Amino acid sequence: MEKAIRIAGSERKLAKLAGFSQNAIWHAKKEGRVTGRLALAIEAATGGRVARHRLCPSLFEPPSARAQPSPKPEPGSA
Repeated sequence: MEKAIRIAGSERKLAKLAGFSQNAIWHAKKEGRVTGRLALAIEAATGGRVARHRLCPSLFEPPSARAQPSPKPEPGSA
């Protein structure tokens, strides 16, 4: 949360960019908890520089943990 605030310039600016109130940003920072909706909004507001999984790991997995597509079988190997 601190990194997002630094990137935006202030709690108020982050709130405006994310579409939330400054009070919501302050409360999330104080409590150390971010809702899924706020995490998505902050990720978008920071251009991805603060990832949703960093803000709300209970809801979002890191990109490396997400399911990888299975490799395509090579022709003639079936």
